[in-house]
Amino acid sequence: MKSLPLFRALLALGSFSSGIAATSLFLHQNPVMAAPEAESQEFAGQISRLFQGVTTKALPSVVSISTVKTFDPRKMESLRALDPEMEPEMKIEPGGPAGEMPKALGMGSGIIIRSDGMILTNSHVVEGAEHVMVALDDKHKARAKIIGTDVKTDLAVIQIQAPAASMGPVSPFSNLPILQFGNSDELKVGDLTIAIGSPYGLSKSVSFGIISAKGRAQMGVLETEDFIQTDAAINPGSSGGPLLNTKGEVIGISTAIFSQNGGFAGIGFAIPARIAHEVGEQLIKNGHVARGWIGVTAQDLDEDLAEFFKAENASEQGALISHITQDSPVKKQIKAGDVVLRINEKPITDAAHLKSVVSHASSGEKLAFDIRREGHSLELELTVGTDPKATVPTQRKQVAGTVANKPAKKPTLGVQVENIPAEIMEFLDDQIRSGVIVVGVNPGTPAFDAGLFAGDIILKVNKTQIHDTKDFSKAVKDLKPDAVTVLYVQRGPEEKLFVPLRA
Repeated sequence: MKSLPLFRALLALGSFSSGIAATSLFLHQNPVMAAPEAESQEFAGQISRLFQGVTTKALPSVVSISTVKTFDPRKMESLRALDPEMEPEMKIEPGGPAGEMPKALGMGSGIIIRSDGMILTNSHVVEGAEHVMVALDDKHKARAKIIGTDVKTDLAVIQIQAPAASMGPVSPFSNLPILQFGNSDELKVGDLTIAIGSPYGLSKSVSFGIISAKGRAQMGVLETEDFIQTDAAINPGSSGGPLLNTKGEVIGISTAIFSQNGGFAGIGFAIPARIAHEVGEQLIKNGHVARGWIGVTAQDLDEDLAEFFKAENASEQGALISHITQDSPVKKQIKAGDVVLRINEKPITDAAHLKSVVSHASSGEKLAFDIRREGHSLELELTVGTDPKATVPTQRKQVAGTVANKPAKKPTLGVQVENIPAEIMEFLDDQIRSGVIVVGVNPGTPAFDAGLFAGDIILKVNKTQIHDTKDFSKAVKDLKPDAVTVLYVQRGPEEKLFVPLRA
């Protein structure tokens, strides 16, 4: 960097001819001009390596989730109102011949938070599911049971139920890698973020962006809202996936998007790690979440309300108590019209913040309230209670789990097949003039678990060539219980693949 001033000084002394001066200018200026470019490239390389490192570390702890639910079409409008991304996350299958409700095939993401297969995801991903399947980063699949759900925060915990035959010291379902939680309270707008999930079923998809805003509330999505806003791409199927910081720590759980058409528009929302970790631990321990409650309703302040209730400057922070229930544990201490400014010396920004702070307190915990009442400042110590209308604990139920100590049953694949119709046969490869076509797959069966689809053509069962439904029935009948069965399948006009399963 010092060569350029020196060169100019020599020119002033007349030490060089004009020709030499021109050459010297070229030789000396190029390094000066190239330095910023080289520094920029090195910086870009460092950022790239940073993201690569975080992604490589995190991917083994992120799972894809698929579900089957009985679907009530009458609820579609309420689902749309809850979350614009929810509808594309479900594929609706027709109902059965006896007037059964149609099935909804859902998709989502989750993170492993305990090595024994505990997975944190969104409640809307698994709520009401009859069958839950989890796919690991290494493509191993297993059924899962719902440990507990919490609708208020849209969080849920499920646990992998690995088949007994796969367990052991080298089992793919043992000692699973977990993700650590970071401190979401320390986030700053502009911080870099990385989102991982399975948008539209595309597993292990990674995007990055920044923290666009913090503390987003009153979005009309959840009862308890304190969202992180990000522009990292979040799409249908990303729900339940992690939002990471540059240390590879979970700072949020991707939950919703702001969209007019169901697609990503640069505005995504994640549940802060502080809430996700706390709720997850309670769901694992109790199957439900116990929340603090003081039996009050609050609203935001504007300048007119702040002036009316003599709470100067409270329009910029604070929450106005608008109602106190008859069974409130603090009804003798607090009044409608009180303005809550601080709790435990921490400023309260608005009504949603007040609700969040109280709900995350434990029953019996004492909180120090700084309030403004009719122009006077007061300090109150309020004891948190438990909401008598709290949600009944979610029953711990196994979803399509394995029942132990039952006698071995006759093998069944859970798939319905027919002979290939002539109109389909003519579109197949010339070498394929036999086989059976899958017309139905029963949820929770080996065929469903293995990912078999209607429209697949089964060419072989193990090494047995299949010509028609009689061949298929005989081959299935001859299968051994708990033995690995491999189907040779034609999927679409070009793809052929082997599909392993256990009958």
